[in-house]
Amino acid sequence: MSMYDVALWRFWPSSEFPIVDEVEASSPLLAALHLMHRNRLKHASYVAVAAPGDVISRWTDGLSLVLDEEESEEQEVL
Repeated sequence: MSMYDVALWRFWPSSEFPIVDEVEASSPLLAALHLMHRNRLKHASYVAVAAPGDVISRWTDGLSLVLDEEESEEQEVL
């Protein structure tokens, strides 16, 4: 597992600041999805993830988080 710097923009282009945080994950994609889940964000319009070694992954067309039905139902009960 590695530490990733993740930035999520709800809308793109946007004048609002992105949601940013360091996330420990096994891949840049999982780091982005984890931060989206933590912030209850179903869709980010633009995503950038900086990995160790200065490698940056970007999702310029956005990224959507789809929860499976069982997990979604559990969250509604809580």
